Amino acid sequence: MKRRGGYTACKQGRIRISMNIRVRKDSTAKQSRPSQEEQLLDYARQLKRHGKGRHAIHLRLSNLSRQNRQPHHRHMVAGAFNSLIRNYEAHLFWLNNFDLVFVGKDCGLDEINRVVLQIRLMFKDDHNIAVEDDPDQKDGFCDWYDIEKNYDDFLKQMTYLHDHHLKLQELDEYPDAQNPTDIDHLQASPEASPTPDTDAVNDGSTPAIHNNLQDMVDHLSHAGSTDTQPVAKEEAEYSFHIHREDYKPKAKTVPPMGPAELDKLERALESVDMSTLIREQKACALLPGENPHPIFTEHYVSIDEINQQILPGYNLQHDRWLFQRLTRILDRKVMFSLSNIPNTPHGVLSINVNVDSVLSTSFSQFRQKIQHLTHKPLILEFQLFDVIADMKKFLDAQERAKQMGCKLALDGMDFYSFLALDRRFIKVDFYKIAWQENFTSHHIADMHNQLISQIRSLGPERVILCHCDSQKAVQDGQKLGIHLFQGYSLDELI
Repeated sequence: MKRRGGYTACKQGRIRISMNIRVRKDSTAKQSRPSQEEQLLDYARQLKRHGKGRHAIHLRLSNLSRQNRQPHHRHMVAGAFNSLIRNYEAHLFWLNNFDLVFVGKDCGLDEINRVVLQIRLMFKDDHNIAVEDDPDQKDGFCDWYDIEKNYDDFLKQMTYLHDHHLKLQELDEYPDAQNPTDIDHLQASPEASPTPDTDAVNDGSTPAIHNNLQDMVDHLSHAGSTDTQPVAKEEAEYSFHIHREDYKPKAKTVPPMGPAELDKLERALESVDMSTLIREQKACALLPGENPHPIFTEHYVSIDEINQQILPGYNLQHDRWLFQRLTRILDRKVMFSLSNIPNTPHGVLSINVNVDSVLSTSFSQFRQKIQHLTHKPLILEFQLFDVIADMKKFLDAQERAKQMGCKLALDGMDFYSFLALDRRFIKVDFYKIAWQENFTSHHIADMHNQLISQIRSLGPERVILCHCDSQKAVQDGQKLGIHLFQGYSLDELI
C-alpha cells in the first residue's frame, strides 16, 4: 500500500522507496514519522529470524562530491534498482547523509552486482573518490552482506548508522546541510533498468580470425546493410566474484568548471577554428607476429588542449552534466569542421557523438555532406553513460543512425561494465573497452574466464581494447582473445 514518504517493494509489484525527513529533536512530527535510520534498524532487527535468502548492500554515496549528491542523482540511483524492486521482495532505505541501504530476498548476486556497476559508472568521474586495489579496506564504497551468514556484522553496521544519525541530529551538524527531498513519485523508466545479461552474439561457427577480420574490413568498405549480428542465447552463466570496491577521498587541487565558466567557454568556442583541435587515431587489427592493419580512423577533440588554451585552471570533467553539455557543443563544431574538409577522407571515419546530437538537424546535414565525400560507412561512438541516461532516446538515435547507413560503437566501458552490459537493448557493431593498468589485479583476474567467453561469443573483430599506451596493454588484450586495439602504442607501429 502506498504511504506518504515513499513506497514498499514486494513481489506483486507494489513499490516503496522510502525517504528520510529530517526533523529537529523538539519536533512532534518525529513521533509520527520515524527516520529512515530508525526504520532501517527496526527492519534489521526483524531479520534475525528471517535472514535466509536475503542479501544487503550499503552504498556509501555520502563519499561523493557535493554536486553529485543532488535530488536528481537520487532519481538516477533509485532507477538502477528498478528491476530488483519489481521482481523481488526488496527494500531501499535512503539515509540522511545520502547513503543507501538495499535489502533483497532471493536476488541473484550477479543481478545486484550489475546495479552496483551501473551506479559506479554514473559517478566514475567523481574526483572525490578513487578506486583502491586493496579489497580489505574498511571504508568501502559498497559493503556486501549475506544476512544469513553475516547477520551480526549487518546489525552492528546498521546500529552504527542509526546512532551516528541521532548524534548528528542532536548536534544539528549534518555535513551536507541539505535536507533530503520527498520523492514519493520516484520510479525510473523500465527501459533504463538493468536486466540480467544472458544474451551474447554468437552465430554458432568459429571461422579463422583472419577471415573474420577480412570480412569486417570488407563490410566497412561497402555501404549497405547496417544490421548487427543476431543475438543468441548464451549457454554459460556468469558467476561474478562479489568483492568490495573501495574508495578514498582525494584532495581537490583544481577547481571544477561551473555554469559561469561553461558559459565563458561556450562563447570562446564560437570563434575557435575547431580543425586545429581535432585529432586522429586509428583502430587497428593486430595479430601476434604481424603488423597493425588500420580498420578505421577516429576523429576526436582534445579536451586537454581546450582546457589549456581556453579555460586553464579549471577541471572541465568534474561535473558530468556540465561536461555533457560541453560535448554537445563540441559535436556541432566537429561535424561542421569535418563536413567542410576539401579532400575525400581516406578509409572509414569514426567520431565521438552524443545521443542528442544524432537526433539533431545538424547531424542530418553533416551525414548528407559526408555521404557526398565517401561511400564508406560512418562509425558513431557513443559513451555508455550517455546511453544509459536515457535508453528510449538512445534507441531512437540508434534507429536513425542505422537508417542513415552508420555503424555504431559503444565507448566509455571498463571490464566491469562490459560484463554487465545487456546487449538485448544496446545493439552495436563495436564495443570499446578501456585498458586498465591494474588489469592483472585479483579483481579483474577473477573475471578472466568470463571476459574470454564474452569476447569469443561476440567475435574478436567486434571488441576493441583502447587506451593501449604500452606493449603490455596489447599483450593483455591478446590473452583475452582481442584482436582490435587503439592507443599510442599502436600509433608508433603504423
